[in-house]
Amino acid sequence: MENLNIPKDKFQFANKEEHLHDKKFETKQVGYLHDAFNRFCRNKASIFGAVIVLILVLLFLYRWFVPIAIPLIHKTVPIYNISDFCPRRRPLNGRGGMAVKPVK
Repeated sequence: MENLNIPKDKFQFANKEEHLHDKKFETKQVGYLHDAFNRFCRNKASIFGAVIVLILVLLFLYRWFVPIAIPLIHKTVPIYNISDFCPRRRPLNGRGGMAVKPVK
């Protein structure tokens, strides 16, 4: 880039009498995490992605903790066979079908 010679009278201060200082905010201060969460909540795609990730995490936890919990459940809850509640059946003579034996 070539060196440009611009005369000094072409330059001027933007504010000669005003001194620029930081001004106080008129709103309440917001922390970093609170601001990040607000921006996150305003973005619909990020909310959708978070729901998908949450579902995947819950499926992962279900996959790992249910097999661990099943033996504990079987020790505490009695398991019944369906045949315990059904009436006894016996073959019929000559018909080839099944008959219900009356419960005494």
